[in-house]
Amino acid sequence: MPLVYYRISNIPLEWDRRDLTVGLEQLDPQLKKVHELSLYPSLFGRCQTALAANYRRVEIFENPDSRFFEVYVGSSEPTVLEIDAHFRGLTPLNSPETNTVAE
Repeated sequence: MPLVYYRISNIPLEWDRRDLTVGLEQLDPQLKKVHELSLYPSLFGRCQTALAANYRRVEIFENPDSRFFEVYVGSSEPTVLEIDAHFRGLTPLNSPETNTVAE
């Protein structure tokens, strides 16, 4: 069975993989067992982006018109994660060791 990948954006900087897993599990209990989960700094530095790979499709993430989801992790205030399977726009796939400047 092939892996299905999802991009998760707007992850708070203070969250680690465990925090993200707790949030994802609120959306679908089977996401507690995500096969791969990688965190990367976002392009603008105010949050993180993650790639999640799973062996099954998550129905609620497949709808391109519904991609914002509220989760509660360590706070009474919701965090709104953006989750999609279409990867429109830029997706960071590395964690640079130094500040990089492009000309």
